[in-house]
Amino acid sequence: MKRSRRLLVLTVGIVLVICLQFGFVPQAQCADTRIIRIYAQVSPGVSTRIEPPNLWVAPGTVVVFANWGKTEVKINFKEGAKCDAATVAAGGFGVAEGCYVTDMWIPYGGTTSLKFDKEGEYDYTVVYKNINAEEKGSLTVKTMLD
Repeated sequence: MKRSRRLLVLTVGIVLVICLQFGFVPQAQCADTRIIRIYAQVSPGVSTRIEPPNLWVAPGTVVVFANWGKTEVKINFKEGAKCDAATVAAGGFGVAEGCYVTDMWIPYGGTTSLKFDKEGEYDYTVVYKNINAEEKGSLTVKTMLD
């Protein structure tokens, strides 16, 4: 009986090591993530942009907003309730005054993210701190048809 118990423990251990080694653990894949880059240049002159300004993703995709600008930014979805209902795992977002907006300013090099589970069109605005500038973008969440 001791031998069969040792064999069972050894077998379970080997299976766990194989699963961990070859990635049979549920996790987000790179294909399930898209990045929106936010840029701002303040000298000479002011130049802002977001790339890509219009993004199409499949339901279940995590969208990461990465601030590559030289100033802090906020992301604001004007249709707050609609966006809140369509997303899960919101990293740093909350509903304020009917808008779905980042809880705080995102610093240079900082990120925030949303996982979109429901199809729809979601327009947003990037607001730059200490710069009189805004950039508008849109997300389309839709299942790809073959």
